[in-house]
Amino acid sequence: MHNKKRDERLEDAEVVYLQPSNLENVDFSVFEWVDEHLNVSVQTNKGFKKVPVVWTSAERSFQAKNDKELRDSEGGLIYPIITVSRNSVTKDKQKKGAFWAPLHEQKDYRGGVFKISQKLNQNKTANFENADAFRSPSRRQINFVMPKEKKRKEVYKSITVPIPVYIEAVYEVMLKTQFQQQMNEMIVPFISDVGGLNYFQLHRNGHLYEAFIQSDYGISNNVNQMSGEERTYESKVTINVLAYLIGQDSNEAKPYNVVRENPVQLRFNREKSMISKKNDKTSPIKDYRELGE
Repeated sequence: MHNKKRDERLEDAEVVYLQPSNLENVDFSVFEWVDEHLNVSVQTNKGFKKVPVVWTSAERSFQAKNDKELRDSEGGLIYPIITVSRNSVTKDKQKKGAFWAPLHEQKDYRGGVFKISQKLNQNKTANFENADAFRSPSRRQINFVMPKEKKRKEVYKSITVPIPVYIEAVYEVMLKTQFQQQMNEMIVPFISDVGGLNYFQLHRNGHLYEAFIQSDYGISNNVNQMSGEERTYESKVTINVLAYLIGQDSNEAKPYNVVRENPVQLRFNREKSMISKKNDKTSPIKDYRELGE
């Protein structure tokens, strides 16, 4: 859908479309780490099988239609299962990341604050060099290397993005099963995969986030209650993710990243040429001459 907030002049601007860093990108990075990286599997009565991972924000009707193997004929979840959910998002002033200064974006319709890439535009730089070499009376040729003491007119192509806003998102991973042995097999990857520390990195679409697993794994069960309820073992794994957001997602009126080129030469029109007399063609360089010449 077209964003009505965007300036129409952006259609003619050179824009580089990169994958943005938004909340959805952070959610997917956590989900893929649990589902694909850990790839938790347990022993069942049907052999050694992978434990399904479900994002709990989806509607129950969608889950039932999307993957019918997750629920039984009465609509209850089939264990073992792993669920992932995002519980909170915090913007802490003490965790501003690398950008502490209140940087402001450029005051035009494209915006941009932080420069992420800069590359020499060889074609435009060569055009300026050839023009200067051709104007020189002693050379009058192109593709000539100008002296080093002469200041070069270098054109750089740079990419700028909005300033990253750092947040802390808390995710809750619930492990549910009916047998103690399966719970032991499921919880061990969360403890051992990160090694002696509780720190690991998340990657998605070229972005990198830092994640920390909390020390308490919250293992509980209802075995001691001796009630008529179904026996269940549960474990809650809490993951704190230090992430960053760039732009305002679909509400962003300006692009995430825009290509700019630096000016190397300023030119001004000769206004007095409008009231000058036409040259008598004796000078091939000047078409007009000033009054009084």
